[in-house]
Amino acid sequence: SNPCLNEITRARRLLTKQGQHQESHALTTAVAGGSRVGADKKVNQRCPRCGEQVETWSHRYFTCPSNKEISDDEFATAWLRKTEWLAKVAKTAEYRPACLFYRAILPTVWPQL
Repeated sequence: SNPCLNEITRARRLLTKQGQHQESHALTTAVAGGSRVGADKKVNQRCPRCGEQVETWSHRYFTCPSNKEISDDEFATAWLRKTEWLAKVAKTAEYRPACLFYRAILPTVWPQL
């Protein structure tokens, strides 16, 4: 099925309207899968935040102990706390499909988990 980009388009327009051009470009890169982790590079690199293990997608987004210290912003901290349940869902689903756990592109028809 085709990805639904409506929410991404709205987010990019809002960021651009607010003058946050770098953030808008970063969103586009992330949606397109342009981000890389240490495990994807020629030489496996340790996580740049915690340094504990080779950085994988699941480590970056769900299991890195430094995720809880990402922001000193009260809203972002509260948001991170409210979404911790996703780590359990992702692990149970073995992080599949990747579009639900690692990327922002969502299918127009949702898969059954």
